[in-house]
Amino acid sequence: MDRLQQGPRTNYDRELIAQGVGNMACGILGAIPLTGVIIRSAANVAAGAHTRLSSILHGLWLLVFVAFLPGLLKLIPTASLAAILVVAVFKLVNVKALREPLRGNNTYSGFLLEDYSDKLGEDGQAKLNTSQKLTRRMEALTESLLMYSRVGRTELAVQDTNLNETLEDIVETLEIRQRELGVEIRQPQPLPTIRCDGVRAGKVFRNLITNAMKYNDKPQKWIEIGCEPEPVNCTNGGVMVFHVRDNGIGIRENASRLGVPYLQTSARPR
Repeated sequence: MDRLQQGPRTNYDRELIAQGVGNMACGILGAIPLTGVIIRSAANVAAGAHTRLSSILHGLWLLVFVAFLPGLLKLIPTASLAAILVVAVFKLVNVKALREPLRGNNTYSGFLLEDYSDKLGEDGQAKLNTSQKLTRRMEALTESLLMYSRVGRTELAVQDTNLNETLEDIVETLEIRQRELGVEIRQPQPLPTIRCDGVRAGKVFRNLITNAMKYNDKPQKWIEIGCEPEPVNCTNGGVMVFHVRDNGIGIRENASRLGVPYLQTSARPR
């Protein structure tokens, strides 16, 4: 938290002693452990807090809600809390520090290919090419995560997006898992270029494809990505309809329950 504020620096010895005593007390009382959570601390700093009184008041608010409004707390989706944690922690990360090693790895892989390609052989060259592709993809994912941390503060990055290139990048990054699971990915026809937020569209395709890979128990697994040849008429005008089909376990028996938040339709034991 010292990076978020210019006030007194943290006394780590005192913090560790306080947390240790608090956790021992929680253990004796049968309660869950406690800790100095980054979310509460970041919220206090963002609200302009300058003293320990802010932490005390924050704790009192939590006690009031837990004691008198537990039903209201249960309405908060766990996934939302996880998303808040991811975004809050990512804001503390120096994205530039993440970019440099990725770019360095990509550059040195290129040097190896240029200087030692004749000694590496086809297999070695293929592995270095894969390393470069995955590094570039990791750079793109880092940029995407940075963009997601700004959701609510920035507009959608709507632009002409070639979905074939988007899909190609996704399939490349899933190539190793695709081979391990023996999944055939089909694309009967090229996808169109449309105006959309390319990062978010890619995220939708990636989630659908990875789920189709995961929930498939057939000997010969396949996934098909495509779109309708003509826009479908809707009340608000024509829209493009895309599909990700597969021969996996399906959801037909749970179709009536679709739309229920955080419903798991897989019949596999957890």
